[in-house]
Amino acid sequence: MFVDRALVVLMTLGAFWSPLRAADRSVSCLLHSACVLPCPFDPGPEVVIHWLNPPESSSPVHSFYHSKDQLGHQQQRYRGRTSLFKELISKGNASLRITGVELADSGRYKCYTSTTKGNNEDFFSVEVQAPVLEVSLQQEEERLLCRSENIYPRPDVNWTPSPEPLEKPLTDITSSETGLFSVLSSVPLPQRPLEEYSCNISTAYSWRSATYRRNLPVSSVSSETVISCASNSSNSSNAPTLSLVWTFNHTQTIVRQTGSELIYSDTWKQIAHVSKSGDLHLKVRDQPQFNSFALLGFERSLSVKSIKFM
Repeated sequence: MFVDRALVVLMTLGAFWSPLRAADRSVSCLLHSACVLPCPFDPGPEVVIHWLNPPESSSPVHSFYHSKDQLGHQQQRYRGRTSLFKELISKGNASLRITGVELADSGRYKCYTSTTKGNNEDFFSVEVQAPVLEVSLQQEEERLLCRSENIYPRPDVNWTPSPEPLEKPLTDITSSETGLFSVLSSVPLPQRPLEEYSCNISTAYSWRSATYRRNLPVSSVSSETVISCASNSSNSSNAPTLSLVWTFNHTQTIVRQTGSELIYSDTWKQIAHVSKSGDLHLKVRDQPQFNSFALLGFERSLSVKSIKFM
């Protein structure tokens, strides 16, 4: 009686799986993106590929035999999200591609490959991450508020310079129904004359910081005033401006920068210009009157003052 070798292999993988193994390969995947788990093998005739999560599962993440995908027993939550590199299988590549990565995709995977030459097993430890993409810092009355959201795994928060004992940060880290974390942390405005005050949010995979600055360099030439985005502290002026937001009175957005894209508000686009270094250039009719200008950003968050403009 003919017995399908591929099906027998799949059924016995779970029944006889052993925890004895070589070290797992670590793979980090970005939430909602595509992720590839690399699995090379010794090519040969009658290729059988089974991807399993967890390794002892009897329902595959993805199966391939008889020269085509076999997805009749595939785990429901992977349907429509997995694929192999078909043109590379004959060359010994059984790598799995997962699209629309979910937090639930974390875990231990097994790549089982078999040909008439023999079989092989590789194990993977997959961790899904939602990196810290944006940190915003805002002044509200006499406190600095630091916010970030949609982060995984749970982030750490710290302020630099570290607040004095009587200025302990108030930090709230919450998890949504989706499992992603949000951060709200605040400290009193420093009473001593600090040039910078930074909120740092990090995970094992990512890090972002926003910095409050006051008494930034302001220069006026003819009818233009320039408010510098560069810090006087070590090497900050050489850091690339990845993203920032200039605002007026903490309420009006002047310009928002994300990467190389600059978006000016209608009210300000005729009188404001941001240089490559992040400096704000304003057309003015008088010398600056310092009272209520503000610059807030994500990668480099600053606080400045107020200017009469044309």
